[in-house]
Amino acid sequence: MPPDRVWTEYIFPNHGLSKERLMAAAEDITFFFETHYQMRRLRSAALAMLAALHKKGFRLAIISNIISRRLVPIQLANYGIAHYFDPVVTSSNFGWRKPNPHIFEETARLMQLPPAACAYVGDTISRDVMGARRAGYGLAIQIKSFLSDKLDHATNTEAAFDRDFRPDAVIYDLMQLVNLVTKNYGETNDH
Repeated sequence: MPPDRVWTEYIFPNHGLSKERLMAAAEDITFFFETHYQMRRLRSAALAMLAALHKKGFRLAIISNIISRRLVPIQLANYGIAHYFDPVVTSSNFGWRKPNPHIFEETARLMQLPPAACAYVGDTISRDVMGARRAGYGLAIQIKSFLSDKLDHATNTEAAFDRDFRPDAVIYDLMQLVNLVTKNYGETNDH
């Protein structure tokens, strides 16, 4: 959902604020909230992993559930890794959130790849693995984070823990990903 709808319809729907002014400021408010009240850090092995995958010819994209339209591109630039990712598909711009398969299918379409040629890495079963599976991705990999269990438990989605939605692999270190995708797809430019 775009930030203007979040703020006008859900956060401040009946607070006497001018809807037009709130809509005009919605992205700025969201960006402020996301950068001041959320802690994001690049994982320590991220640069080495991205360089290794790039060197092996893998194309990379991002799928993100986020309210801000600016945050992900700005964070990628700040981390110095924006050049590795094309496309960057965010729920606020696309209109669908993970685990909905549409956001995964759109990303594969933008990469001009069949979903089966794509591997997806995310930290939750209920959003990431389930969405990748529903979209027909070739690999669905879970990388554990400090929030994985909390986010999955909070969804209370029994299907998320069904064997059809189990990840192909669970990794704890990003460098494990290089060997895993190379083993499954080889060194190639079409994945």
